[in-house]
Amino acid sequence: MPLLSLAHFTVIDADPITLIEAAQIGGYDAVGLRIVAPFPTDHIVPVIGDPDMMRRIKSRLADTGLRIFDVEAIWLSAESDVTALEPALDVAVELNARYVVVAGRDPDRGRLADNLSRLCAAANIRGITGNVGIPPVL
Repeated sequence: MPLLSLAHFTVIDADPITLIEAAQIGGYDAVGLRIVAPFPTDHIVPVIGDPDMMRRIKSRLADTGLRIFDVEAIWLSAESDVTALEPALDVAVELNARYVVVAGRDPDRGRLADNLSRLCAAANIRGITGNVGIPPVL
């Protein structure tokens, strides 16, 4: 039977706990969790570096029987520092995510390809698969 996962972007204003609860009510098997703001001006509920939130997420996942399917979406731009994104990959591992969704918004295709390659290599070392999300406009 195929896995059904609720993407965080579907209910973008939901905090991680509310997202998990919405997925449970909707009959989903998993959720995609946004833990990296796509743009510096975007607001997300902090998960990276917040042990209390991590405990709450793990507890709610255990209570509901759901899991984290992917961490979505890490946007690579001209300013991206792949090393600085590694804590997001570590959180993905700690939450047993299988995938990280990556999108690009860098006009320098060579730099974007290099950053994508480095991020996917860092994910692969951790046992996570990098998936490329194609935005409508790069």
